[in-house]
Amino acid sequence: MEALEGTRVVHENRPTVFISYSHKDAEWEARVVSHLMVLQELLAPWHDLNIGPGADWKEEIERALDEAGVAVLLISANFLSSEFIRQEEVPRLLRRWANGSLHLIPVLISPCDWEAIGWLRRLQFHPRGAHALSKQSAHAVDTELASLARELRLLTSGSVQEASSKQWVPPPDVSISRLPITGEHLFGRERELALLDGAWADPDTHMLSIVAWGGIGKSSLVNQWLGRFARDRYRGARRVYAWSFYSQGIHGTTALADDFISATLKRLGDPSPPGQGSAWERGERLARLIQQERMLLILDGMEPLQSSPGPQWGRLRDSALSVLVRELAFFNPGLCIITSRVPVADIEHFRRTTAPVVELEGLSEEAGAELLRNLQVRGSQLELEQASLELGGHGLTLSLLGTYLRDACEGDVRARRELHFFDEGQGVETHAERMLQSYEHWFAEEGPELAVLRLLGLFDRPVERQWVDVLREPIAIPGLTTPLEGLRERAWQRTLSQLRQARLLAEVDPLNPGTLDTHPLIRGYFRRQLKTRFPEAWRQGHHRLYEYFSRSAVPLPSTSEERTLLQLAVMHGCQAGHHQEVFEQVFLLRLLRGVNLRTVAPEVVDRAGEDLAALAHFFDPPWRNLPPTLPDELKIRVQTETAGYLILLGHISEAVEPLLGALKLCLSQGDRGQVSVILEYLCRVHFLLGELPAAIHYGERAVARAREEHIPPWQEAVQLASLAWALFLSGRLEEAEERFRHADSIPMGAERVNFLTGELLYWMMLLDQGRSRETLQRIEPYVDWARSTGSQLLIGLIRMYQGIAYLRQGPDSPEALTLSLDALNEGLHLMWQLGTPVLMSFGLEARAAVHRLRGEFEQAWKDVQEAMFIAIGSGMQLAQADLHLESSRLHLAMGHNELARAELDAARKMIARTGYHRRDRELAELETRLTPAERREPGTNHGQLVEK
Repeated sequence: MEALEGTRVVHENRPTVFISYSHKDAEWEARVVSHLMVLQELLAPWHDLNIGPGADWKEEIERALDEAGVAVLLISANFLSSEFIRQEEVPRLLRRWANGSLHLIPVLISPCDWEAIGWLRRLQFHPRGAHALSKQSAHAVDTELASLARELRLLTSGSVQEASSKQWVPPPDVSISRLPITGEHLFGRERELALLDGAWADPDTHMLSIVAWGGIGKSSLVNQWLGRFARDRYRGARRVYAWSFYSQGIHGTTALADDFISATLKRLGDPSPPGQGSAWERGERLARLIQQERMLLILDGMEPLQSSPGPQWGRLRDSALSVLVRELAFFNPGLCIITSRVPVADIEHFRRTTAPVVELEGLSEEAGAELLRNLQVRGSQLELEQASLELGGHGLTLSLLGTYLRDACEGDVRARRELHFFDEGQGVETHAERMLQSYEHWFAEEGPELAVLRLLGLFDRPVERQWVDVLREPIAIPGLTTPLEGLRERAWQRTLSQLRQARLLAEVDPLNPGTLDTHPLIRGYFRRQLKTRFPEAWRQGHHRLYEYFSRSAVPLPSTSEERTLLQLAVMHGCQAGHHQEVFEQVFLLRLLRGVNLRTVAPEVVDRAGEDLAALAHFFDPPWRNLPPTLPDELKIRVQTETAGYLILLGHISEAVEPLLGALKLCLSQGDRGQVSVILEYLCRVHFLLGELPAAIHYGERAVARAREEHIPPWQEAVQLASLAWALFLSGRLEEAEERFRHADSIPMGAERVNFLTGELLYWMMLLDQGRSRETLQRIEPYVDWARSTGSQLLIGLIRMYQGIAYLRQGPDSPEALTLSLDALNEGLHLMWQLGTPVLMSFGLEARAAVHRLRGEFEQAWKDVQEAMFIAIGSGMQLAQADLHLESSRLHLAMGHNELARAELDAARKMIARTGYHRRDRELAELETRLTPAERREPGTNHGQLVEK
């Protein structure tokens, strides 16, 4: 709280934020202060209006300048031309900024030539990209100022904790050995270090993401902060645990989260047997363990596990990890730090609350110059800053340039102009790659240094000593290991030492001293060089590793840990060109152990991510091109099985490409047995995605093709049912019912159970027609049959449909709602154990409706939010529209009419965009219920609309 002491405002323990501005910009200053006053319990905004009558205003300003922890500068032409600001405020602020006792944050409020001011060029502006606030909409301005307030909260939270008691606590459980080893020095990152301090100190910050492209210095920043954290006796953390996914390389198809989930569960004392439960269940279990104590969790290099550019860009591809980060964003007594090249889309909803994002920029010219000088590069300050500017402040490239100039050019910064590095037209995309070209020219072609770097290019992870020894065995591989032939241990260690001095090889890991590692960008560069310039060496190196890993692995592994070596065998075998042998002898016989990929059994679902990662090695790039050496029948199998795994894991849109590839092959072969099956598969994928014209197109082709192929009757019925469902979703009800009836009338005998996918769709049409009693009668025998099979998938699916049928039968009946809830709970629990999120969203939506009708609004919202996360993550547009409708009903039931209207508008837009006319009637009914009260009919029950 505030108290007046003479004319001075005292803010107890709240850090002071000094606002420097021109009085001509008072309107902007008032807007900034209004956002900061939201945090008045945490920090104290100071501006000259705080000065009381009769006070020595200059003395008060000087005192505030000396005491502030952060200064916000409102940059405009008025600010830059203010004599008092330039002569009195700026010099004091810059002195304190230079000695590290103050953070400076410039905010560009109107266009001006701020770049002409040297000291301003060294600061990171708000908004990013220095887009003036005056040129933005009112909403965009508020968003930027709210972001500024959040940053100030984090910057000042750390100082509050530092001022608090530093009571000794016993050393925590610390494990950080998996983080990449980076340099001991860090330059120009004081603001980001303070943000990390603040994030740990702030109880309302549960996660912090540090986002930047490779080589900017994300891992270095985290390592440097960890060192400070340790020196402060871990600041009350009970555990510190770190894991790097990027150490597995820059190729995301092989980077799996399963090792992390399993190892962390074990370390935190999970009582369940290793590997037990679905991916979702394991992720939730791990979140619960982390939430039990104040723990610092660091997840470094998440990008290999994130979806590439497209509709799902940035979403985590692993279900367990996705569940974990969402649960921690929602509640976490400690802090989870994520580093990645792109923000994690799974927690985007929390970005403005509990999971902020720090976008790391390149080093300032001054910091880059300091880095070069630390590497013993000589030159004037201006020349060093110019070199930093030329490289865009890219930390890795500056380090490589510095060591190169030191070792090859006597440390003279001017020599950079003579380097191959600065030649134009070399066809190398990045500054770092051009620097690596210079090293290639400097190292002798037949010297051991290049051989080591190319050897690392064969791998996508840290390289163990025995793997290196396998490659160095006689006979030498020309173009790869010839320079290492006969190299004695002392010479080998000297070579490694030289590479480490040049920053081309990571420092020795004290826990794994024989392991070799390098920055992923360096590994990727030499990987491409080896593959394109020495293709035979590339093939022979991978062949040798394939044989080694195949021989070393357990013949028929049963655990994820045992399967790791076979996963490596698949990767290296495919790179060596042995695709058919690898698929038949390693993937099918040893990894799958003969289990049919089409069987959605727990053992298949549990390792679906691993199996999909293995299948990815057959494609280049995923999921497009297969090697010409693979027989066509195997190509079709690889493509269709890959599509099945993608759908199972919720990556529905990605399944289209392999299915189209399989379809093209089948048509070119004149295959008369699989074309209609693949066409029907494409129909289902497109109606799941809400792409109804495409679904109808493929459905009609599948039905027409089925007549030519003379396929089994049950398969023909499935084709008809899928087409019928696509028509039904589009609102073509009569055509849909005709095809459903035709499918249902086809004699199938004992094979009718194979028609289950079509039967499920038929049930939904009957329920939409209000025929719940008939539907329940059709479902009953399937329940008994499913239980007799013992299949979790079948029992779960059928019980969910049964729950929906009970809901439609008796929305006014407590007994029917209880039956519905029991069935939905059982079905969803089984689906959750199985780990099949795509099959859960409609069940969660139905259970939300049951909870709404029972007045259990908190449970209803939890189900809606979970279902919406699944629907968005899987790209299921129609499911999203359904959930907007259910959200509208929920808001109505709670009396929140404006929010109900917003959800209805969102649903209307999605329905119009997708042509989802199945929901037209419900739109109209909800619209009627949202009309003004005097136009409503009496007796309307706001909670009862459940017809779907």
